[in-house]
Formats: sequence, C-alpha cells, structure tokens
Amino acid sequence: MGYSFDPVSKGIITTQVSRNYHDFLPSVNAVLEPADNFLIRMGAAFVMARPDLGNLLPGGATATVTGSNFNVTENNPNLNPYRAKTADMSFEWYYHKGALLSIAFFYKHLDSLIQTVRQSIPFNQNTDGVPNSLAVAACGVAYVAPPASGCNEAQTWLFSKPINSKGAPLYGTEIAWQQPFDFLPDPFSNFGFTGNVTFVQATQTYFNTDGSVLTKADLTGLSHTSYSATLYYDDSVLEVRGTASFRSKYIPQSGVNPGNLNDFLINPSTLNIDASTSYKIDDNFTVTFDGINLTNQSSTQLADSVGQRLYYNHYTGSNYFLGLRYSY
Repeated sequence: MGYSFDPVSKGIITTQVSRNYHDFLPSVNAVLEPADNFLIRMGAAFVMARPDLGNLLPGGATATVTGSNFNVTENNPNLNPYRAKTADMSFEWYYHKGALLSIAFFYKHLDSLIQTVRQSIPFNQNTDGVPNSLAVAACGVAYVAPPASGCNEAQTWLFSKPINSKGAPLYGTEIAWQQPFDFLPDPFSNFGFTGNVTFVQATQTYFNTDGSVLTKADLTGLSHTSYSATLYYDDSVLEVRGTASFRSKYIPQSGVNPGNLNDFLINPSTLNIDASTSYKIDDNFTVTFDGINLTNQSSTQLADSVGQRLYYNHYTGSNYFLGLRYSY
C-alpha cells in the first residue's frame, strides 16, 4: 500500500497493489581436505532478492524542475525480484598460523535484473497514469497553461521508471592473502598484512521503453577490477590499521541513457586511503580514532562514453572520528 499527496485536492491518495510469487531455492555446499591445511570449497545455489522497497511503492511518482530539465521519477510495484543461479569454487591454503592464501572462482547466471528506462514525452501523454497535477506542483508559480511554451503539462518531460529485464552471465576471480609478520623480531612481529584483488566480467543488454535494444555494456555498478590492501599493527593493547581500496570505472545505477543525448554516465576509478587506531586502556575502556578518505579522493561522474565530459566533481574532504568504547 502506498500513500501520496494530491497537490490539487490537498489530500492523501491511497493506492494498493497486491503481488505474490513463489521460489524454490535449493543450495549445496561441500568442503574437501585433500591435504593438511588445504581446503577446497564448492557451492551452488538458486538465489533470489527483492527489489528496493522504494521502487515498489505504488503511486509514488515525483516530478522535479531544475532550470530547463523536466524530470519524472516513477516507482513500479509490479517488479519481479532479482533471480540468479550461482556456483563457486575456492582453494584455500592455511600455510602458517593466522596466514592464508586463497584463490576463488565464481559464476552467476543472472536470470532477471532491474534496469531504469527513460522516455522523453509530453507530460500529458504518459500512459502510466501520472496525474498532470504533479507537473503543476513541480512548476509552482512558473507553471503556464498549454499551449504556451514553458513549464506545463504539454512540455516534454523525461520519465524514468524501473522495469524487469533479462539478465546475463557474470564470472570472476578473487585472490586473497593474509600474512602476520610473527617471524620477525619484536616489535615488528606484531605487524601483518591482509589484501585481496577481484576481477569480474559481466555484459548486460539495455532496452528502450518500446522493448528495442538500446545497447550492450557493462552491468551497472560493476567494476572490472577492485582491490583492498591493509597493513596493520596489533599487540593486543594498541591496534593500528591503514587500508587502500581501489575500484576501476563503472556505470552507476542511474547511468544508462540519462538523456541530453548522452548514452551513459560513468564513474571513473577511485583510490581511497583510510586509517584506524584503538588503544585499550583496561578491560572496560578503549579509545578509538578513525580517519576516512585521507587523500581527499573526489566523487566524480562523467557524461557520455565517447566525450566523457565532466558531469560533476564533488570533494567531501577527509573525516576524523574520535570515540570511547565501553565494554562490560
């Protein structure tokens, strides 16, 4: 059930939509130990995940006007869940106390996905029942009655709506290494390293509102390469960690066919450096200090896969947090 405000009647409109679906989700896991401290793990499963609850709200369309941009964002209570078949295998070698070297291979067949389709049409020609009163409310005092040009329901608006689409295969490899430096003399024996790197491939077909193929490109939110590396010190009283996290460029969830003659929005690669430390005063009190985004890595987005023009570039700066933790 969804509730929305009608700007004309100044009242609350109730919209109710019923859906049900059933899934049989078998899974199997196995662990083999062909040698001491060496494991082979295997798994396979059918999996399902519900769409974001915000996308399922009935009657929840919103209209916004920013300069010459007229946008309508719709929900879709008839969305089906994400469904996939997964299989993975990992080889894990515990060659020393607290140490690990592993390599894992994974495969997912994404049976169904959710993508956002966009259509530029006059507001009063939409077929989803979005009321013209939303255009009036979005325009405010700038609203003019058609056929005059300007902010009105006959103006061309960009409608965005989530829909179900056919999925695609996804496969990748992850390599992980964990190594305490306890073989070194004190105080270096309290140092250690942990890190991982992941390589992923997945291509998705994107569709227009009429069902025709828009393009084939990377799955939204997917970076082909990502890694994380942490160097730490831990003597059970003082703990210090420094972490570098990298991800290669990717298409954001709202980045396909964003309008204005752009095919994609692209988030370029990023490298974030974070650090944390804690000092145990006694069995009850621990002081903590965290530093986030120490190098002031920006949040950047580029428009169009060919021109790659700057869409926005945000700097949030570094963040520092001091805390006191009590345990009992």
